[in-house]
Amino acid sequence: MSQTLIEEGLRRARSELLDLGTRNRLIHTRRSNKFSSSVEIVDELADQVYKHLVVDGKPMTFLPAPGSDGDPEDAESAEDTYEFLAQPDDEVDANGVARRHTDDRLQTPLGSKKLQTRLLKLFCDARTFEEEQGVN
Repeated sequence: MSQTLIEEGLRRARSELLDLGTRNRLIHTRRSNKFSSSVEIVDELADQVYKHLVVDGKPMTFLPAPGSDGDPEDAESAEDTYEFLAQPDDEVDANGVARRHTDDRLQTPLGSKKLQTRLLKLFCDARTFEEEQGVN
């Protein structure tokens, strides 16, 4: 009987520790916000990214939207449309996976300048969070 009470107490304590509101940045994130601090990854296969990062232990880089050339207007229009992602003539490897999914670059809808700005903001936020809260 006391084991059940302890388990129930632990379950209630765990649920009180979870912040399911909008302040928890791990759960609540606005991708469409112009001032968002997240980087959206598009046209990638999660299992291939996992294999590359975890299984093979290789690093990956971010690839800005093609044709943005640092012009803010081009970067905004690239975010609004995903037409540039259609690549039916892409090379396929022996496993039937397109080569763009097995390379070491993560595709984003952001232009080059906007991508660099957002990555720098992410880096600074992570460093500040680690310094203030001790959480990596």
